[in-house]
Amino acid sequence: MSGREAGGSRFLYEPFESSRRPCEPDLKLAAYERIMAERWTALEYRLKVLETVLQRLERRMWLTIVGVAGVVLSEAAASLLMLPRP
Repeated sequence: MSGREAGGSRFLYEPFESSRRPCEPDLKLAAYERIMAERWTALEYRLKVLETVLQRLERRMWLTIVGVAGVVLSEAAASLLMLPRP
């Protein structure tokens, strides 16, 4: 404990260095592969959520388009019915 006050966590003062304790390369590779597998799983989950949101948005847009087309057609039909008959 040179030059620091007693108490507190040692992690506040000593940075974590993986090179301090030698580790087998196979263990590092296995840990990296597990991390990448978890990241890939999380990415797939986010992509599924995004795809669901896009499908909902597409459904709403088509509903809006069909609704606008229905209003335009009903206005056209109403104007045709209001034409004076000879």
